[in-house]
Amino acid sequence: MPRIPTDLLDDVRSDYVDEIGAVFIYRGILCVAGDPDLRRFARDYLQTEQHHLLLMDKLLPARRSSTSTMSRSFGSFTLSAAQFCLAVT
Repeated sequence: MPRIPTDLLDDVRSDYVDEIGAVFIYRGILCVAGDPDLRRFARDYLQTEQHHLLLMDKLLPARRSSTSTMSRSFGSFTLSAAQFCLAVT
């Protein structure tokens, strides 16, 4: 894998967190959605985002903030489930 220039590391780390958030958004949808079309959509996009995350894992150096990643991911999951529940009711 190519080495990321130092001046781009912060941007790539931000993208990495976005990918984690996207994975949890689609997982959240799958936890609460009953509609087969929506579930299929979420499964397809979850697969895509998980692939992106694997690629980002290979690009980034090992140093990451697990606390910030976990809190953002949990927030994405919660927000996704809440938005879906509000839209359905």
